[in-house]
Amino acid sequence: MEATMESALRFRHAVRDDHEGIATGIGRPWELTREGCYPHYVGIAHFMAALPLDVRTERWTDGQQATRERWCDLATTRRDRVRTAQ
Repeated sequence: MEATMESALRFRHAVRDDHEGIATGIGRPWELTREGCYPHYVGIAHFMAALPLDVRTERWTDGQQATRERWCDLATTRRDRVRTAQ
């Protein structure tokens, strides 16, 4: 549950383009996945924030680049919708 909540928080930071929040919290998924659970959360956190991922965290069904693009697009689309609504 904690890993899921942290992932939601990373999404919020990415949508808000909150660079400070991203920088502060980007290491948190690493802490939560040390025991081998949810290793994909590390990649997803980086992808949503459009940050490089220097290590391999998981095998992605469609490949890392396609997965990166989907998560980054999700955050960017949401950011655009939030800005439009304001």
